[in-house]
Amino acid sequence: MKEGRLRQTYPAAGPVFHYRVEEPESGATVSVDGIAAGLEIVADTNAVGEVQRGWIRAANGNRPAFAAGWIGDSLHLWLDGQQYVFERVTAQSVARPVAAPEGDALAPMPGTVAQVLVTAGQRVEAGETLAVMESMKMELVIASPRAGVVKRVAVAEGDQVDRGMRLVELEE
Repeated sequence: MKEGRLRQTYPAAGPVFHYRVEEPESGATVSVDGIAAGLEIVADTNAVGEVQRGWIRAANGNRPAFAAGWIGDSLHLWLDGQQYVFERVTAQSVARPVAAPEGDALAPMPGTVAQVLVTAGQRVEAGETLAVMESMKMELVIASPRAGVVKRVAVAEGDQVDRGMRLVELEE
């Protein structure tokens, strides 16, 4: 299984999305932000490297042709006669704080709480590490969005969280 994050760069810039490729014995399944499509693949090689080509088994019954290949950190995709280019997005080690209007620390993306580094009643400074999450095989350091006192820790190590879930509640 292969997975990672990509951003479209051609023909227009796009948002970052998560992809996963599972390759059973025949064909493959590609999931983009949780939406899956089956592929019928025929491997081919050229001067640049390996190119995957074949047909997509779309849910509506259509079978558009595709060809795809990596050139460095760029994925070049030709889908039904149109060209698209995507760049690999590397993980950032420190997540920007996501804060509720009250200034609480929220999960920046879905994942698992790996460590909780504060307790209720503890004074914290803006930017201080409150917790560490794991998401998509990367560690995210959750920093305090502001100075304050920890009113409540809403999660425990090992908890699964969704984007926007409160991790730590702060008060002045």
